[in-house]
Amino acid sequence: EKTALGKVEVKRVEASKTKVAPGDTVIFTTRYANKGKQAATGVVLTNPVPEHMNYVDRSAEGRGTTIDYSVDGGKSFGAKESLKVRAADGSMRAALPADFTHVRWQIEKPIAPGEGREVSFRARVE
Repeated sequence: EKTALGKVEVKRVEASKTKVAPGDTVIFTTRYANKGKQAATGVVLTNPVPEHMNYVDRSAEGRGTTIDYSVDGGKSFGAKESLKVRAADGSMRAALPADFTHVRWQIEKPIAPGEGREVSFRARVE
């Protein structure tokens, strides 16, 4: 939302207590923690981009992760530069952020017992 001075202001509010309108941007955050007694390895988190929303380019964040995307409902993933979708005329074209259906984070290092982190991405309401 723009302030009176023309600056963009980001507000975090509890999702169940607010309504969103077309054009609004929503931040989806997933918090995770290792509640076990041993380091967790090979951890992968996947979040869908909700229906009627478009992923905001370069908004996925996650310290110590490799981030990739899906354009086929989460069946396959790849770096965003490598993804292709079928255009209306049947030809293949480079995928755009609006084509992304899922975001996936692969945690690069083991998560120690008791350690917690978070990943997030933004999407805009259609």
